[in-house]
Amino acid sequence: MIYEPNAPQKEITLKIKTLVIDEADPANIAKDLERLLARAIEDGELSEKEVDRMLEFDEADEIELCTEAKIETNENGQIEISYKENEDDPQMSTISKIIFHPDHKELLAMSKQGAISTVLSFEEGKMHVCAYDTPFMPFKVYVNTNKLDNRLLENGKLKLEYVLNLNDTAPQHFIITVSAKEVNEDPLKDFLA
Repeated sequence: MIYEPNAPQKEITLKIKTLVIDEADPANIAKDLERLLARAIEDGELSEKEVDRMLEFDEADEIELCTEAKIETNENGQIEISYKENEDDPQMSTISKIIFHPDHKELLAMSKQGAISTVLSFEEGKMHVCAYDTPFMPFKVYVNTNKLDNRLLENGKLKLEYVLNLNDTAPQHFIITVSAKEVNEDPLKDFLA
């Protein structure tokens, strides 16, 4: 187990892989996405080129973040995993959190506080209307979650697949995998792992 609810704050490391796919034709994407997800779940690793080839898209971006994080139980009994993004750029620096209740892992929130602030809600098979706050103006975003497999407490794994619509722009598919592990007291052990 990575973390026991109500335990003291704990240091962990996170590896977050995000695959962003711009949707070209909604009618044709379902089968391709199903194949892609099955492959991602089986193999766990897909390169951007493989995704482009499988989905025949011109636009697919893969983002990977490895960072230190803290996991704790907040005052509402929810699990919070907090980490920093874009630390090198003070204007874009962001505090991000993954939030869920240990008794209701089927509902998950991701928040970002910084130059752009948002709280996105995810629940498999449901759509949530959320706000995306930018320095220019806030936007409504529609989050339709296709897959949510939250095993962060048990084995440090989270798989999330959703479609995000922002106002009148074309929908984007997101496939996010999160791997969390305890920070090892022995840096050599981390290096060799």
